Amino acid sequence: MAPSPDTYEMRCAAINIWLDGAGFISGRSAGRLLGLARMRKRPIEVTLARRQKRISRAPWVEVRQTTWYDGNDDRQRHNGITVATPARMLFGLAADLKDRSFENAADDAWNIGLINPGEVDLYLDRHRCRGKDGVARLERWLEKAFEMERPAQSMLERDLINALCDSGLPEPIRQFPLRLSHNALTVHLDIAWPDIRLAIEPGHNRFHRGVDASEQDTLRDLACGELGWDIIRLTQQIQHDLPVFAQQIRRVYLQRRRDIPLSRRGPISSN
Repeated sequence: MAPSPDTYEMRCAAINIWLDGAGFISGRSAGRLLGLARMRKRPIEVTLARRQKRISRAPWVEVRQTTWYDGNDDRQRHNGITVATPARMLFGLAADLKDRSFENAADDAWNIGLINPGEVDLYLDRHRCRGKDGVARLERWLEKAFEMERPAQSMLERDLINALCDSGLPEPIRQFPLRLSHNALTVHLDIAWPDIRLAIEPGHNRFHRGVDASEQDTLRDLACGELGWDIIRLTQQIQHDLPVFAQQIRRVYLQRRRDIPLSRRGPISSN
């Protein structure tokens, strides 16, 4: 209506009225409504059952018709708008996004509590036999996810990992659990190569950091140093020139490999 502000949420509400229960907002549009980062605003994606005939729509709406439509099992209400469930949304993203973009989105969904690998695996088991796009991509993410106790803690962390792999470094372990000897506390190193005991800790992010974070980080790094680990902390400023910093980290990595004899390599006090 004319007096209403033309916002993304208002357009989604208008689509919801137009759908009148015949479909739901899906894909990246559902992800944006549910809180995922880096999800585009337009077009707004909508899923309808194949039997539905209503195709006339606004130019900023993308309608997808499918025979894979399980009614209430694939949709939920979110702030009064019918959207895909997190698992259905993730399946759609696996079909539409490339590997890195999908892993970013999946980690983000896991981090903010929308999904967890076990739930997604069960959902995949129910639907993988239907010839869906994205099954292989979702399976690859699950293989990595089940090796970790928790997801990457920020988009900066994911971006840095991608840049490090592009620089020629072997893919690091994300959220590597390390038990500290002095108090038996287990910490998680954001980006780690356990064989040479080198870890990278990207700067603060939207998920954590408190007032005393700097002091806590210093004490934690000292405890890791007692176990032979070298911890490199980076601020969010690296986001502006990731390839340059990735190359610098690569040089540190190679020097670390030269400094540590093969006989001394391997994780120390990990869970």
